[in-house]
Amino acid sequence: MINKKYLEEYQKNMKNYDFEIKKISKQIDFEYSHNTMDTVSGSINRIPYNKTAIKVEGINKKRINKLEKRKKIYNNRKNKLYKELKYKLDNLEDRLMADIIEKKYINKMSWNRIAIKIGYAGESSVRNYFNRYFDKK
Repeated sequence: MINKKYLEEYQKNMKNYDFEIKKISKQIDFEYSHNTMDTVSGSINRIPYNKTAIKVEGINKKRINKLEKRKKIYNNRKNKLYKELKYKLDNLEDRLMADIIEKKYINKMSWNRIAIKIGYAGESSVRNYFNRYFDKK
């Protein structure tokens, strides 16, 4: 069942998921651009085989894998939420309302832009139609 509270939660969750995905992507980019460096002890490969410190550097693949796994989890949650709303919209009897909700919450259009797309006089008429639809339920 679609109601205003559900749509507000949908919008809030999608913003949170987008924020987390963007933040994790930046962390992954940072990990790829900054090498991890460490030293290990070893010996040179010729006589007298003296003990020496050897620099080892590269990316922290373990950290990157963890970040990519977290990013995938957020993407999956986002996709699940999106598919759930699309399914509910497909089963909504009022096709105009389904179109308005899709434009507002999935395509992230403004009320004014929605009014232009569906041929209404102005944003207040679309917003009033939206509010009346949910007020009568």
